[in-house]
Amino acid sequence: MTPNTRRTRSLPKGRLGELLRARDLMERNVRTIGPGESAHEIARILEEEHISGLPVVSSSGRLLGIVSQTDLNRAVAEGADEALIESQSMDDRGGPLSGTAESDEDSVELEPDLAAAPTLRLAARDLMSERVVTADEDETAGELAARMLEEGIHRLIILRRQAVVGLVSSTDLLRALAEYESRLEPKA
Repeated sequence: MTPNTRRTRSLPKGRLGELLRARDLMERNVRTIGPGESAHEIARILEEEHISGLPVVSSSGRLLGIVSQTDLNRAVAEGADEALIESQSMDDRGGPLSGTAESDEDSVELEPDLAAAPTLRLAARDLMSERVVTADEDETAGELAARMLEEGIHRLIILRRQAVVGLVSSTDLLRALAEYESRLEPKA
């Protein structure tokens, strides 16, 4: 899928009443990354492709984990906190501060340099969550929806023999429901 495009794929033209399966709904062109991908590159991909997570796969294509925008934000925030603590405890020459500010006018609010933050030197293997909620291609739309609700998530990675073959999002399920019901209603 190219950036800024919406999937407009239609449901299979089978009989009404047939169960929809993950293979009918899934996006097949899933962007993945390797475990060595840098945090900087992950941030760029997420922004440019307007996505909120990237499956991390081995060189053989086996799913290892997932890096979400939330994982990246958390790591940057933690790195920024560490950088702020380090910068507040050093004077201009790089040594420890010896005095304290006498008034609010004397105090300086320091902002961490996020570009220099250690977080941006991290790799996908450092940021990823190894717990990924997955589904099989044969699972029904109802099973997928129930799992998303149970887990409190908005997407499922679809696997075949431990390899990523697709992704189904809550938006995909809503689109399928809307299209399915539109087929049920008689044309005016």
